[in-house]
Amino acid sequence: MSVVVISNKLDFAEALVHLLTGDGIEVPLVVLETSGSSVASDSEKSGFANNSGLARLRHLFLSSDKRKALKFELEAKAKARTRIDDYLSTIKLKQQQLNVEFLETPSLNEATIVTAIKKANPKICAVIGSPVISPRLVSIPELGTINVHFSVLPEYRGAKSEFWQCYNHSYDTVGITFYTYDNAAHYGNLLLQVKQQIGQFPEPHDLRATNTISMFENYAKVVRLFLDGKTSSKPMSRSTTPNYRNRDITEEKLIKLYTRLAASRA
Repeated sequence: MSVVVISNKLDFAEALVHLLTGDGIEVPLVVLETSGSSVASDSEKSGFANNSGLARLRHLFLSSDKRKALKFELEAKAKARTRIDDYLSTIKLKQQQLNVEFLETPSLNEATIVTAIKKANPKICAVIGSPVISPRLVSIPELGTINVHFSVLPEYRGAKSEFWQCYNHSYDTVGITFYTYDNAAHYGNLLLQVKQQIGQFPEPHDLRATNTISMFENYAKVVRLFLDGKTSSKPMSRSTTPNYRNRDITEEKLIKLYTRLAASRA
């Protein structure tokens, strides 16, 4: 009953392996996609805002209220990252050293990677982070490939769901969804959904941290149930919300949301 973990975030992959092996689930292989991961990491550390030199220069000419909003966003990001790091450290402290093969690759479609996953003969592939999974990988595990998305699917399928949920006051869709891929590597069947408790004036990065912790708290349980054939999966319905992309979060929208959030805390 082996599980192969696929990720583009080393700390997330290590934490998931700790949780799976701690539950008695065999993990012979972790595949870590490194292409663009350093860029993604830098982007996350600087928040939703564009942190390029040109953007920073432009910020000097913004009004004090707008600069305050952007500062609020970056501080919120740092607090959320600390919450996640603190949680990950508790997972690793409870577990022993990993005895798992790690393979790094710039592309999950490399022939050697596909061969390695096939050789591991997984019952399930468990995806964590946001690597792009191709149909050829989806077809390898005997039972299927599991992923998790940070919203109550089918709503807000795209990137940075928490930002848009706060921007649109769409708080009833905040949570996480575990699902299987279909053969085309698209959203397949729903496995488990966990809605989050929302306080007054929620902030996107804080919601992301809560979702991340909830993901780790539930991932091993979902894998175990799926391995044992005890999940009640159901097909995904159509979304009524846009499929947002990273570039849809403009500086104007970012300032608008965080001006509102900063005012709510004044």
